[in-house]
Amino acid sequence: MENKFPKNVRQIGNVSDSPKIYVEDYVHTYLNELKRKSELLPIRAALFGRVLRREDKCYYFIYGACCVIDEIEDGRCEEQVRNDYFSEYDLIGYVNVYGEKD
Repeated sequence: MENKFPKNVRQIGNVSDSPKIYVEDYVHTYLNELKRKSELLPIRAALFGRVLRREDKCYYFIYGACCVIDEIEDGRCEEQVRNDYFSEYDLIGYVNVYGEKD
């Protein structure tokens, strides 16, 4: 399986840190929108993408995200969202989204 960098990518964290985390710009924008419009902060978002392990390093490529609360209210779990929108990726983790000051 070949992993490619997302087209519009941001590396999260320090350059020398391990693991390396690469986030598609769409995901970064989406998480920032959640911070601005949600009354229920903090909220949890599911992250979809790929994990690549090479030698002693781990790389996370994050291609998609969804708000867990919104999906549960709509009667869908993260796996259903993954199947509908991110079927080629894995559910690789979660992030807590806090207010604009955090």
